[in-house]
Amino acid sequence: MSLTREADQELKAKWQKLITGLKARQRVLVSFSGGADSSVLLAAAKEALGKNAQALIFSGAFTPQWEMDDARKVADELGVKLWEVDAQELGDPDIQANPNDRCYFCKRLRLKYLLNFAREKDLGVVLEGSQADDAFERRPGKKALDELGGVTPLADAGIGKEDIRILGRSLGLATADAPSGACLASRVPAGTPLNPELLKRIAEAEHGLRKILGYGQIRVRDHFPIARLEFNPDIMARVMQKGIRQEVVTAVLEAGYSYACLDLKGYRNGGADTK
Repeated sequence: MSLTREADQELKAKWQKLITGLKARQRVLVSFSGGADSSVLLAAAKEALGKNAQALIFSGAFTPQWEMDDARKVADELGVKLWEVDAQELGDPDIQANPNDRCYFCKRLRLKYLLNFAREKDLGVVLEGSQADDAFERRPGKKALDELGGVTPLADAGIGKEDIRILGRSLGLATADAPSGACLASRVPAGTPLNPELLKRIAEAEHGLRKILGYGQIRVRDHFPIARLEFNPDIMARVMQKGIRQEVVTAVLEAGYSYACLDLKGYRNGGADTK
């Protein structure tokens, strides 16, 4: 793949550093979510290693269907084999209890699975899609990476979020401008135990809203029986239109909630506990 003119010389140098580092790995298994970061990482791995680059996405209760669809599309376009595995996260009592550091326990479970899977299938090194700007955000899962030795090529090459967007567009990836994603459990306040019915309710509500509002930053924060809706400002303006507002309410109630409440602060990173 060749980068377009949108990528300047500094970014092209970072990309080359990424490719060179990946070539030294010989075989890799990419922890894949179908999002912008891991899509760029997978594209780089494919360019560097061809068929010796494979990917794995975790299906199951934590992963919304639209992320599965995006991941399959990107993997198919890149010609990369994609493994789909249900890690049964809710079977781990530390994850099911949903403490403030739930992400640590989930990342630890998933990374252990990835490492074992790669070893059993002789797939080489496990690559994780953290990028340089993640170091400035609260990410409990990073502790698991440090403990288990996860490899983060994007961060190691100094590639940050804006770089990811430019690289994604330059490489023609469908996920280049996709909004940042997070597992469905991030919609639930810490301390509220997780269960399949709760996560399914959130997924159904967000799926309904996506059909109405399209591709954008949409969150259904679960305070059952209340759904607290977070949108980016451009989406919020559309929601306030009379006809669309009623469609939004209907989609949320059909998912099982009794109330659909618009959060006037709009979308913000950090999950259901963000003030």
